[in-house]
Amino acid sequence: MRGRVAPDGRLSTERVLALFAEPELTGRAAANPRLPVDTQERILHDARAELTDDPPPTGHLFLGRW
Repeated sequence: MRGRVAPDGRLSTERVLALFAEPELTGRAAANPRLPVDTQERILHDARAELTDDPPPTGHLFLGRW
């Protein structure tokens, strides 16, 4: 039942974060419009870091694959 209500925008932010912290409900809670922006940004940042093959953002030159 909790999985069904996880994306419901009527939940409080605190409840959404509690559901988001449960591994089996993370995906459904991530669809909730009350998920805080900083959490959404962290999700996007982590996904981008996982999918990119770009070098790390530093002033150093790296040769080869990272």
